[in-house]
Amino acid sequence: ANTEAVFRHVLDQLEKALDQYKLERALELRDAAVQVERLCDGPDLAKRLRRLLARCAAAESDVKGALHHMQLHVRDLITQAEIVSDQSCEAFLRLALSLYAHGRNAAALRLCNAAVELAAEDRESWASFHSLQYLRGYIMATLGQLYAGLSLMEQYRNHTDGKDLNGQRWRIGLVMQMAGLLTFGEAFNYGEDGEIKAQFLLVFATWRGDADSMRRALDYYESSVVEPRPPLLFAHLARALLDAPDKPDALEKFEADCRRDFPGDGEDPDYVSARARIAIALGDKALARKLVRSLDQRLSDPAERCDMPVLAMGRHYRNVVELGMKGDIRERASDFFTRHVDLGYRCFAKLGD
Repeated sequence: ANTEAVFRHVLDQLEKALDQYKLERALELRDAAVQVERLCDGPDLAKRLRRLLARCAAAESDVKGALHHMQLHVRDLITQAEIVSDQSCEAFLRLALSLYAHGRNAAALRLCNAAVELAAEDRESWASFHSLQYLRGYIMATLGQLYAGLSLMEQYRNHTDGKDLNGQRWRIGLVMQMAGLLTFGEAFNYGEDGEIKAQFLLVFATWRGDADSMRRALDYYESSVVEPRPPLLFAHLARALLDAPDKPDALEKFEADCRRDFPGDGEDPDYVSARARIAIALGDKALARKLVRSLDQRLSDPAERCDMPVLAMGRHYRNVVELGMKGDIRERASDFFTRHVDLGYRCFAKLGD
């Protein structure tokens, strides 16, 4: 019993250190907790440790470790056949956010759906359930269920809280732009200023493709209201597209910047589509076609395709249209745009012709 009390105290201190972003202290307590666990037969405390180990790994940017510990913790919860508390629901939310952040969108949505089914009757009183439903709606909207997802987001947008509030609000801003419900100009005055807003403005500025939109989004990203200012793929893309008319090395500079800022992401679909887009702007259609066909071959795998957000797929097929490619690939591009305009994605209007 005494060991159990020590274990609980260490976990309390570990959680406190994580909440206060004291990473060095948290890692010391993590190591202590792992040692104490070996001396304590307390299954509930062991489950709590797994949840905190996931948070430690995430704080260290250890993606694989975070996912591993989160999956173990969620598996513990699933065996109970019901999510009975706000804290348990938060574990599902954290794992879904991690899966989404690393491109596993379909898995994140399945997890959200499972959590909704397992959550107890008093779930509407939990802040984490509101955030989970909001995230669920966002992923639905980005994977093709625009209006169902947007409806869920509208239902829960004013009930989300916590550190990701600005990100939560801006997720709906991106969906509204996809639906044609928020113009690019209006988006600058929508929601709170910050990194997430900058990212989504750059996403749509590069989709629009005109120099004024890209300069305006870059000016916002580089302004004092965006702090911290992490490197963003779409900031590099905007600069490259602006440079392309005068700088033949725009693609090489883009690739070098991305290798520096995003090592290991050379096969990311958005990166491949961006390289093709810059090649088109530079007039190198042969390279652009090669890149488009290589990505299209990957997307013939249903497992790869199911994780592709609608807008990312749209960037790929837009390159197909702009290159004037013929045959089956052009038919699939036209079908994609026509079908998604019918589903409400007004940002794709005119590309299905």
